[in-house]
Amino acid sequence: MPDWGLEPRERWAWDQLAKLQLPDSVNSPVIQLLNCYWNAHFPVDKTEQILTLFNELARNHSLDVPDERYDWVPAKPGQIKVTDVVRVRADAYQGGIGQEHNGRVGKIVAIRSGDVIINTIDDGPKQEGVHHSPFALEKRVLVP
Repeated sequence: MPDWGLEPRERWAWDQLAKLQLPDSVNSPVIQLLNCYWNAHFPVDKTEQILTLFNELARNHSLDVPDERYDWVPAKPGQIKVTDVVRVRADAYQGGIGQEHNGRVGKIVAIRSGDVIINTIDDGPKQEGVHHSPFALEKRVLVP
């Protein structure tokens, strides 16, 4: 990487990435993201929170809104039944499918051939008869 006019922090980042010997198809996007980050002037005390949220959203993971009344546990075959309320895991699916399904809450309407079929009951667009693996779901349980 030529260093014509690079700021010291960008030169430092390129040097760090060079140690890993990654292709430019990885290094260049990392530098682009760093430049956006450096130019945004985030409050230092919010950096961890900002990066955590960015990381989740960039991977199409849904964000969890805590509810003190309920907890979410992995949905296991044999431990879920029709009428149970379930949520699609925040990281169950990638890409556009993840944006559409991750974090959605629904009620189980059927279990067939290992598929868990749900109708959504949250505030998002209505989805009916959606098939999921039980391993993509979490079951809602009351907090004792």
